Amino acid sequence: MSTIQIQLDPVALREATTQAIMGVLTPEMKAELISKAITALLTPVSDYYNKQTPPLQVAFNDAVMVSARAIVKDTLASNTEVMAKITELALQTAQKVLAMDADKMADKMADSFIASMRKEY
Repeated sequence: MSTIQIQLDPVALREATTQAIMGVLTPEMKAELISKAITALLTPVSDYYNKQTPPLQVAFNDAVMVSARAIVKDTLASNTEVMAKITELALQTAQKVLAMDADKMADKMADSFIASMRKEY
């Protein structure tokens, strides 16, 4: 016995679902839905990482980080002198880390981790 598998494009499926839902909503229901969606975007969430930050602010912050990373990446790619300095600094840091006593380094890392877990957010 063979089974039939149907694969739908997720974007097309989402669009079709959206149009189906919007097609049955009255103008009043649409206005309420839009109002509640805007309120949800502006209402601070209370999850661990984004305490009291509205989703719209989180999205804006993420977009800023993406843009900043792209700018830094492009800047570094075009500036060999800065890249050489960063590479040298990374090598010096790696050498210091590798030269440290592993037990002491593990203790310091554990202490830092515990301190960060106790930090009040």
